[in-house]
Amino acid sequence: MALVGTIETGLFLRIESALTRGGPSSLVPGYTITGMFLYAMMPALGEMATWLPLPGATPQFCSRYVDDALGFAVGYNNWYAATFSGCSDLSATAIVIQYWNKEINLTRVLWPGVWITVILVSITLLDCICVGIFGEAEFALVTIKVFTLLGLLILALVVDLGCGSNAHRLGFQFWNDPGAINTYLTTGAFGRFLGWFSVLINASFSYVGIELVAVAAGETKNPRRNIPRAVRRTSGVFCSSTRLAASAPGAARSPWVIAIQGAGITGLPSLINAVILSSAISAANEWLFCASRYLYALAKLGKALPIFLRCTKRGIPWAGVWTTALILCVSYLDVSNSGSSVSNWLSSISAISNCFTWGSVSIAYLGFHRALKAQGIDRDSLPYKAPFQPCASYLALTFFATVIMFSGFSAFVYRFDRQEFITSYITIPIFFTLYFGHKLIRKTSLIGAKDVDLFSGKQEVDLDGELNDEVPPKNMVEKVLNWLFFRKRSPETQNASLDGLSG
Repeated sequence: MALVGTIETGLFLRIESALTRGGPSSLVPGYTITGMFLYAMMPALGEMATWLPLPGATPQFCSRYVDDALGFAVGYNNWYAATFSGCSDLSATAIVIQYWNKEINLTRVLWPGVWITVILVSITLLDCICVGIFGEAEFALVTIKVFTLLGLLILALVVDLGCGSNAHRLGFQFWNDPGAINTYLTTGAFGRFLGWFSVLINASFSYVGIELVAVAAGETKNPRRNIPRAVRRTSGVFCSSTRLAASAPGAARSPWVIAIQGAGITGLPSLINAVILSSAISAANEWLFCASRYLYALAKLGKALPIFLRCTKRGIPWAGVWTTALILCVSYLDVSNSGSSVSNWLSSISAISNCFTWGSVSIAYLGFHRALKAQGIDRDSLPYKAPFQPCASYLALTFFATVIMFSGFSAFVYRFDRQEFITSYITIPIFFTLYFGHKLIRKTSLIGAKDVDLFSGKQEVDLDGELNDEVPPKNMVEKVLNWLFFRKRSPETQNASLDGLSG
């Protein structure tokens, strides 16, 4: 889930808007800076999730460690963000499928409404049967995406060096013509700055879903061993920025495909389109899973109808799954001619909502950190200790707040764009209405560091003895993965952690 949450259609398709606006040399610093701040947030989330694995994670952490009103606002923010993200990815399947309609004229067979129905029904049933089956399906889908991405990176090097069928070297030639840095909305140095800043915001949207690893913590086997592993795992050279066509369907708008076609390589675009389609299906499947767990977490906190606490014998919150699935039917709007614009609106709203989620994770961690200090709990005794805290959380919170404030800056340049302004900023009044409305009605207040509840529900987790349930690697590949992603601690350190937890 740590990988599948970030390797979505944005990596294959929506990166075109960043390349068009900022140019190739703006992509590397833009995505790197955003990734650094997200890395500051993810280990903090991992520390809380390994201390106490809870379904839904973020809203429950906010309610426990900061303010019940914040948990209420974040919970509903997370739910509709996940739901809209699911709608956006289902809509993406309708857009991606149009590539084959154009290429091989299968309009009747590949009518978007039919495929949305098939995919929606399939992922709903998959989420209702067994969480283990869901996990295996996600593993299979993300494996396809990872190997495709690795193959594309190798292919990029091959094409850069002029090893395509037309034997024409493409590497870095577009940094001279049309140029390494594009101007956006205006000219000169300020236009180049806006181009780079738009890449920074686009990069934030591309990382949507990175926090989902903690949502499944309450249903993960051995969360205190596996959640830190997953957290560690997450931590335009050959395509002209003037050749991108955002209106083209499916793979036709991907910078990867444009570069492949420029190198004279045939056959691969359809394969890439299939991978993009699998990415959209995988993402929709994951968002349905997460949205239903957010509803369950809200009901657990007494902030949603009790029906959302109802689960199957296998522990699946079926009421939340089916309710979210019904709302995902909004995706059928993409069957119309204006479908792609609907997908863009939903994507923008969900992206800003996720920035609120990331900021709330940082706030929750700061409350958690203060509570540990006030109650005399040594962080060295925790199952997982996030580095550079609490300074990293303060920096991450500042960055996410900046992205939220300036996400719709292009709506104010030259003339006011009402549509972009609404899609960029509608989440702000919704979030604060939820927060202050709950605060006024329920008369909640900020929780003092000494009054934070750090231990309710921990006894069951502590008794599992999951830290000692380490499966030894069976082959060289598993040994390498263990060495890369999981630093095994000494028995003395492990026992100290267990003593600290039981204390």
